[in-house]
Amino acid sequence: MDNKLSIKAGRKALDILRSEGLKLERVKVLAGASGAAKYLVLTGIDRLLIALLANRTTVLHTIGTSIGAFRMACFCHPEPQKAYDRLQDAYIHQHYHKRPSAEEVSLKSKLIVDAFIADSEISSILEHPSMRLTFLSNRCKGLLVSDNKALQIMGLSLAALTNFISRDALGWYFERALFHSPLSSPPFCFDGSVSYANPYPQRKKLQASTAFNRLYSHCDAWHWRY
Repeated sequence: MDNKLSIKAGRKALDILRSEGLKLERVKVLAGASGAAKYLVLTGIDRLLIALLANRTTVLHTIGTSIGAFRMACFCHPEPQKAYDRLQDAYIHQHYHKRPSAEEVSLKSKLIVDAFIADSEISSILEHPSMRLTFLSNRCKGLLVSDNKALQIMGLSLAALTNFISRDALGWYFERALFHSPLSSPPFCFDGSVSYANPYPQRKKLQASTAFNRLYSHCDAWHWRY
């Protein structure tokens, strides 16, 4: 049977892998990408990683977007396997109208989070002894703020064109925010002037109402433009 696992690494990381092998204590950051239902193909790997990280004592920073943020929240949960089971069950059994509104999609997403994170568990997630929760989000600006689909399409088209010319100029259309555990800043967080290469100029606390948003409100939030 062919090996289906592909490992890619930079020059420095590759030298470490060749000399030491793959040691989990060497891993400092674990990332979970967006991908909607495609995350389901990773559930087996996620469960294996959760088991392998169960006795970790050194700090591991997790970072995720969209469903990746949900997965990383499970990794930081006091009972990660059970939380992951609840996340998977709630995700698979979500139902929508044929043409769901943005409000319906947002509500369903919040219900999924409420299914695997209880309010009483939020502090434990954020104060995990070895796992540090971090996730990313965007806030739209300009035409993208409009609920009018024609203006949204125009705004996205302009953003795509702008990105082709200069990635720094995406700040005209989006404001990005990195939310992280209050225990410590992740290694990819640093102070400085605002730019794409140095994107963490300020931080503030956010307030919200549902379980996942309350997770936000307990995290420090770093804001920057693209």
